[in-house]
Amino acid sequence: MKSFIAIAAGYLIFVLSAVALFQLTGHRPHDAADPMFILTSVVYGFVFAVIAGYMAARLAPRHPRRHAAAVGLVIAVGAILSLAMSGSNTESWSQVAAIMFMAPGAAAAGALVRSK
Repeated sequence: MKSFIAIAAGYLIFVLSAVALFQLTGHRPHDAADPMFILTSVVYGFVFAVIAGYMAARLAPRHPRRHAAAVGLVIAVGAILSLAMSGSNTESWSQVAAIMFMAPGAAAAGALVRSK
């Protein structure tokens, strides 16, 4: 149960940060955006993905790297599902960025935490 909570908490950090970004800026993640907003949101998302993976690793009862990797996996699967379900009239930059940068960032964050 503690493992599930660690992974869910990490993923929740990532999701809430994304919701906040798009709500505060008035952008939609599946709409076209200017290059500066895309760059800013990818960096922002990467930072919060690392925080999410780190928090999952810190909360993990054991094997912190596995918990951070699980958060990365959930981020990637969510982005893949979103890509599969989106229509041809939507932009895919946010999902591709999540797969290419944010998921690996979350997974790599587990290396920042020592094994218990």
